[in-house]
Amino acid sequence: MNYSSLAMKNLAVFLIGSFFLFQASQAMSQGDKKALKEAERYLGYEEYKQAIPHLDEAVRINPNNALSQFLLGKCLMINYEKKRALGHLEKAFNLNKDLDPELNLYYAMALHYVLEFDKAIEQYQRALARMDTKDPRVKEIALAVGHCKYGKEGVKSPVDAKIVNVGPPINTQNSEHSPVIDAQDNVMIYTTVRPDNQGCNNDPSCVLEDIYISEKNGEKWGTPKPMDRINSKAFDASIALSPDGQTLYLYRNPPGNGDVFVSELEGKNWSTPRALPEPVNSKSYETTVSISPDGKRLFFTSDREGGLGDTDIYMSDLGENGKWGPAVNLGPKINTPYADDSPFIHADGKSLYFSSKGHKKCFGGFDIYLTVLQDNGSWSEPQNVGYPINTPDNDIYFVLSADKKSGYYASAKEGGYGEKDIYKIIMPEEKPAIAVVEEKKDTTTATPTNVVPVVNALTILKGVVTDAKTSSPIEASIKVIDNDKNQVVSTFHSNSATGRYLVSLPSGRNYGIVVEHPDYLFKSVNVNIPTSEGYQEITKDIQLDKIEVGVGIVLNNIFYDYDKSTLRPESKSELDRLLAFMQENPTIKVEIGSHTDSDGSDSYNEKLSQSRAQSVVDYLKENGVTESRLVAKGYGEKVPVAPNDTPENKQLNRRSELKILEK
Repeated sequence: MNYSSLAMKNLAVFLIGSFFLFQASQAMSQGDKKALKEAERYLGYEEYKQAIPHLDEAVRINPNNALSQFLLGKCLMINYEKKRALGHLEKAFNLNKDLDPELNLYYAMALHYVLEFDKAIEQYQRALARMDTKDPRVKEIALAVGHCKYGKEGVKSPVDAKIVNVGPPINTQNSEHSPVIDAQDNVMIYTTVRPDNQGCNNDPSCVLEDIYISEKNGEKWGTPKPMDRINSKAFDASIALSPDGQTLYLYRNPPGNGDVFVSELEGKNWSTPRALPEPVNSKSYETTVSISPDGKRLFFTSDREGGLGDTDIYMSDLGENGKWGPAVNLGPKINTPYADDSPFIHADGKSLYFSSKGHKKCFGGFDIYLTVLQDNGSWSEPQNVGYPINTPDNDIYFVLSADKKSGYYASAKEGGYGEKDIYKIIMPEEKPAIAVVEEKKDTTTATPTNVVPVVNALTILKGVVTDAKTSSPIEASIKVIDNDKNQVVSTFHSNSATGRYLVSLPSGRNYGIVVEHPDYLFKSVNVNIPTSEGYQEITKDIQLDKIEVGVGIVLNNIFYDYDKSTLRPESKSELDRLLAFMQENPTIKVEIGSHTDSDGSDSYNEKLSQSRAQSVVDYLKENGVTESRLVAKGYGEKVPVAPNDTPENKQLNRRSELKILEK
């Protein structure tokens, strides 16, 4: 992204001063002077890349000119050629240790980059000793010294992560950055700078950014394609993708500020991006964003007034009126007096990753941190995710798959394909969290508890919604309901072109999934996820039937007390959906049928099932449905849908159903 007008530049750029505040003491030849003069033309306009060939020439002519060596090293540092820069800065320092404090700074940064922490500290301290204490750079340098001290110890305990360049066709000789992925790591949307971008007219020096998309073909990324309906003739940068891959957030910079825009995948096409309203966007710069898996909380970065530093991370909650609430600063535990950026909320809805320059436990530049949402609404103390994921370079714009196995970010590492490349991080194995699972209490004994290790307690529920007869995809409304709380936790749609849907469900809850379309009989799915359940993916393809006589559905989220016909409280959402269906279709007549497994006598099961069916009918009658439209029928064990040979199959047979008798 182009943040040139923000105070968000990295330390190297921040420390750029006038190049010619001093005069070289060395005698210079005519060729030497000419090459430096040519370089000075570009340096005056901060065109450092263009100055490098002329400085190379000056150094070739006179390798003992400390000024030429320093300027070349400085330009190489700014141009991300840091290892090459180190040699020239070291040469300049050895030729003239007192050339200028900036030499000490850039030499320190180059040493810091290659993990020569003790030598870097020495050069930082030499620079500090020669600078005015009122110089604003003094605090930055003092922070860098602290980062060197942390880095020196941190590299001794690396995490078991492997970082690999994703390579072609994603990475090219151009700059690629800001990758975002769907929950399953099957779709990548990213930003690139290339001459054929919209607005560039094939100009190699054009810096306008466009957004590209690639989908996996097996284990390999397919040919990236520009997102023409998204891209404009200005700066367009990808900043977030919803877990289901249906909603894209992007950054644009209209005159005077930078804003967050959003686009939805409608069938096979992305909608025209629209700017998010206040209080998310403001007159200041909003540059990165992340959306919670339920779509109800937005995390974003802003440099608006009232923050704690350069840029801060804020959050906003979606109100019942469908509008975003006040922007809340995440506070000093997460935000610092320096730049805090790039929030990413994981599909579990609790793990928030972000990048920061200001935390003490930092290797240098931006480092990636993890903080976890606690039950009381607070955030845990941020933890550095460790080396080699974090380095003294800028480690930022990090995203992570739902299974927490694959992370991605962009970096200007040397040896890549272009200025910046996208890298995949094969993440270290997650340390188990401890879940305490309470079993049913026996009145004669104390309540036993099981201590169970849990890793990434998250379930991905996915599938396709289709017409039961034609198999055509359906754009259906899908609601996820916490049955215990009788609360809708998420609402979304299946894709109109493919029928696909995906939702992430944290463990420890009993969920009802309701799938609806005005022309079809609704369908419900029950997903009960124990607290002890780790990461899993469940596929449930859903077929909807047109509202016709004889069509029926299982009411999967109606529950009874054991061996009774009493409706349990967690049945209310399903009962209310059934009530709404009857109200929306005032002419239909239905049968509510109840079934049991084969445990118990035939007569007992038939009586129990009849009572259970009547309980549902009574609920509908009590809420205004005419009795003549309702029939209660108990089938006992007579109509099984599975053999009564396992607990799982018996559960399938214990069910309530709705059947349309008249339309």
